[in-house]
Amino acid sequence: AGNDLFEKCHDGVLLCKLINSAVPQTIDERVINRPKAGKKLDVFNAAENNNLAIGSAASIGCTVVNVGANDIISGTPHIILGVVWQIIRIG
Repeated sequence: AGNDLFEKCHDGVLLCKLINSAVPQTIDERVINRPKAGKKLDVFNAAENNNLAIGSAASIGCTVVNVGANDIISGTPHIILGVVWQIIRIG
């Protein structure tokens, strides 16, 4: 409901899983930084996950021009929706 999708994409884990769902074995699950003990990921690990998701999205055929990790971390709706839509279309 509302902006829940944009908040859930903050740490990049959801986007990485969506990319692996669309094109299996694109991202090795071991390289994804995950939150531990109920805490959120820090900004550096979240940015690393988002950069991994952006690079992987580009490698499967998504157009990711002017998409950065900060856009996803800040929850920019049109950027996140554009990337998610392209990943689903390719899948």
